[in-house]
Amino acid sequence: MENLSKEEIQHLSTLLLSADDQNTNLAFEIMKEKPFSELFITELFAVCKLSSNEAFKQQAQKELVRLDSNMTKVLSLKQKLSREGKNGSGANEKTIAKNIDYYVSYSNNKLDGIKLAKCLVKKYGHGFQYLFDNLKDKDLIDYLETFKVGNRFDFSNKGVGKIPLEVFQVPGIEEVEEFYANGNKIEALPGQIGDLKKLKRLDLSSNNLKKINKNIQKCHNLDWLDISENNFKEFPVEISNCSSLLELRMNNSASYFSDVFTIPEVEFLKLKNLRVLYFHRERKGHADNLFLVFPKCEKLEELNLSEYTETQEAVTKLKKEMPNCKVSTSKILSYLNRN
Repeated sequence: MENLSKEEIQHLSTLLLSADDQNTNLAFEIMKEKPFSELFITELFAVCKLSSNEAFKQQAQKELVRLDSNMTKVLSLKQKLSREGKNGSGANEKTIAKNIDYYVSYSNNKLDGIKLAKCLVKKYGHGFQYLFDNLKDKDLIDYLETFKVGNRFDFSNKGVGKIPLEVFQVPGIEEVEEFYANGNKIEALPGQIGDLKKLKRLDLSSNNLKKINKNIQKCHNLDWLDISENNFKEFPVEISNCSSLLELRMNNSASYFSDVFTIPEVEFLKLKNLRVLYFHRERKGHADNLFLVFPKCEKLEELNLSEYTETQEAVTKLKKEMPNCKVSTSKILSYLNRN
């Protein structure tokens, strides 16, 4: 590829790793009269494994095997590189990361795992775990910086088990007012969350959280919090010290509380500025004291509860006891993120 500049090589790589088959076609058109070099082994492998266009796949395989005959065996491997699959048969992020490593190793390190993972992210939105595990220092920080747009940081739907600490080294992260980490498998919230002094909105829904880091109380401007769809065994009292909280959503979180779960009145009533509360309980007879605590939330303007027949009498009573609050019930579907 002596006649191709560094910029041209990068352009061809971008085209081949694109999610758009038109870009793949353009790359092949550009190289119609020229053989690919080993610089493009990962790109050609990605086309073989990920493209839905059989013509492109055959063309890429021909070039790939010409460059390295061992790639025939590598291509024959069945390890999944996507969370997509019939009847939920796709791989999760940990498995995808493991499978990328396997392909790289089996190719005698001819394949570039990071380049392959970035291609997966572009095409499917999968492969984040591998990148978080393998990008180092400034490279990882630079990559995470792409998740920040203005005062918003969007870490949602990555399918990963934790928030990398490098997130809190992203330039300007301390200015973030909205932080979305919903739709993952996060088990613990990093203490560095307390460094986000300007944070107003935090979405932690659809994760595997069992508790909330106490440093959340350092987010003095936090006024919107969603902790729905998590694995709490008891009410996370740490949020009681979020004195600026105006809206709290706990839909379906109660499904995973212990059978003896109650709303801790003293801690809960510390949320003196709370205006909106969404609370969905699933188990019968669950958190019975909530109908005693909620009327004491003097500033509550909207209370949304799940619709269950055994609570209707109590809900009717609540409406009478809370004339200045819009009390409503809704059928909220229960689900957990299984990515």
